Amino acid sequence: ADLGPPLHYSFAENGNPRRKFAIDKYKGIITLVQTLDFEEIAQLELLIRVSDSVHQTTEKLLILVSDINDNPPLFTQDAYQVMIPELTTINASILTVCATDRDSEYNGKISYRILSSSDAFSIDAKNGSLFLTKPVMYQDKNPIIQLLVEAIDHGNPPLTA
Repeated sequence: ADLGPPLHYSFAENGNPRRKFAIDKYKGIITLVQTLDFEEIAQLELLIRVSDSVHQTTEKLLILVSDINDNPPLFTQDAYQVMIPELTTINASILTVCATDRDSEYNGKISYRILSSSDAFSIDAKNGSLFLTKPVMYQDKNPIIQLLVEAIDHGNPPLTA
C-alpha cells in the first residue's frame, strides 16, 4: 500500500477552456458540466494538474467532439423566382436552388428533390439545378408555376428544409 500523501487533481491555469468540465479533486474523474457543440468547437485541450503536496505534474488531455446531425439544411433564399420564356429548350437549366448545412461531413451533405407534382421539371439531386423536361406554354389563366423543393441532409435521422 502507498503510504505517501494523497493525490490531488485540478485543472492547471487556463486548463479548462470555456469551463465545460469539472474534475473530482480526490479521484481525478473528469465530468462534462456544459454541453459541447461541434459547430462551436471541434476539440478542447484540458491541462490536468496532479499533486501529492510535495511534487506536481501537468498533463494535456485532448477532447475530440463528435458531430451529430443537429442542424437542418437552410435555403439561402426564402423563395426563388425565374422567368421562363415560352418554348425554352428542353433540358435547359433554368435555376439553381442552394441550401447549406452547418453540420460536417455526411451530416452536412445535402440532396434536393421536387415535392410538387410536375412532369415539366426535374432537379439535379446533388447540386439543386432545376431543368425543363418538356416545353412550357404560356397560359393566360395561370401564368405562374410553383414548385416546392426540399433540401434533405444525409444525417441520421435526416433533417429537411
